[in-house]
Amino acid sequence: MSPWSLLAFLLFIWVLWLFASMAEVAVSEARKGIPEGERRGVSLLPGIPVFPLMFWGIALLINWISNPWGTFVIGGTHIILGIVWTVSIIRNMRALARIDSVT
Repeated sequence: MSPWSLLAFLLFIWVLWLFASMAEVAVSEARKGIPEGERRGVSLLPGIPVFPLMFWGIALLINWISNPWGTFVIGGTHIILGIVWTVSIIRNMRALARIDSVT
């Protein structure tokens, strides 16, 4: 995988984190009885630019020392994170639909 493809992949996974955070906050606010239009949001800063770039730099450093282990380790860790965050998004969206249908 090229370094730029790895960066694009890491950015995609961290965008999933943003959606997972938004879904978690929405469920938390819905459980408190806060109407949909008054629920708080989630800031993407510093998560989106900082964390993907940091992990990309770590991967490049590890690749420089022992190619391609940086891509394998950082990429594999982010695949797992992506799966966890996708499951979290699905679970929270179902919970949100269930909560909003009751109210």
